[in-house]
Amino acid sequence: MTPIQAAQACSDTYDQAAKWDHWWVEDEVRVYHRNVEGLDIFAFRGSITALDWIRDCEGWPAWDSNLGFVHAGFLRGARRVYAELQAVAGPRVAFTGHSLGGARARVQAALWAVKGRKVESLCTFGSPKPAFANLSRVIQKSGMAHTSYRNRNDPVPLVPAILPMWEHPEPWIAVDAAPEPTDLEPLRDHHIELYVKALGAI
Repeated sequence: MTPIQAAQACSDTYDQAAKWDHWWVEDEVRVYHRNVEGLDIFAFRGSITALDWIRDCEGWPAWDSNLGFVHAGFLRGARRVYAELQAVAGPRVAFTGHSLGGARARVQAALWAVKGRKVESLCTFGSPKPAFANLSRVIQKSGMAHTSYRNRNDPVPLVPAILPMWEHPEPWIAVDAAPEPTDLEPLRDHHIELYVKALGAI
């Protein structure tokens, strides 16, 4: 899965007309699946609903016996999603996600790794920090290719900032796609369309 394929898959999670082989909603975790040339791509959607934003704000550490301390809102529903995805996954699996979906994709990829399931790649866009150091170690030692991107001054990868132990599994790759000059909202650099634009130009 190339970065532009991952970004386009993330964009498609927000598109009602996009074609998917399967999709699920488990405790408001929305994940979409398509098989591309034998690769099962699982894309996690970012925040849209009020409950999504509540999950973002559940920024206290929750203990998981396999993953260590994980952001409580990002961990919620992860094991139920794992069971659903197992039912359709073949031998080649990739995870991606934007924003909240990026954090959930990281948690899911780590969960697969500790369960002994091979993950080919993990690629996230504008993802917040998902957990403490143990989840990072799981991803780093798993052998999966893992990358993350931050567009310009996208603030979301900087959170949560309430505890210094929160971290990303890898340094992000900076990209630069400018929003429209009339877009003055605080999250203007966070839109998935800008990530698609930036990666399409590389």
